[in-house]
Amino acid sequence: MKKWSRHLLAAGALALGMSAAHASDNDTLYFYNWTEYVPPGLLEQFTKETGIKVIYSTYESNETMYAKLKTYKDGAYDLVVPSTYYVDKMRKEGMIQKIDKSKLTNFHNLDPEMLNKPFDPNNDILFRISGAQRRLA
Repeated sequence: MKKWSRHLLAAGALALGMSAAHASDNDTLYFYNWTEYVPPGLLEQFTKETGIKVIYSTYESNETMYAKLKTYKDGAYDLVVPSTYYVDKMRKEGMIQKIDKSKLTNFHNLDPEMLNKPFDPNNDILFRISGAQRRLA
């Protein structure tokens, strides 16, 4: 659980550092993720450790996620976790905002093997944690 907590803390820091969707709401993280991806109690632990409230929504398919995101203008979520094959589609449609790495004080601590992937060679939109890609959309 502690390992997951560190990963979510990193995800939250990244999302809050780059998000325009809720720029005036820095004490809340709007997180849209696959069903059953987050262990029970993790979001509560994250809130307890950071003071950042997590509004957590889930989906069961990329198609559901995509359709919901298309209904919103400038993003209702700070952090979204689509499958790799949806990243390019969403990027081409302007649905993904680049990460502002100047705000990521610990970016250099990420495992180099998990960065610079062919679909994101400059790490502009995603980072990898715990064996799975986490995309910021």
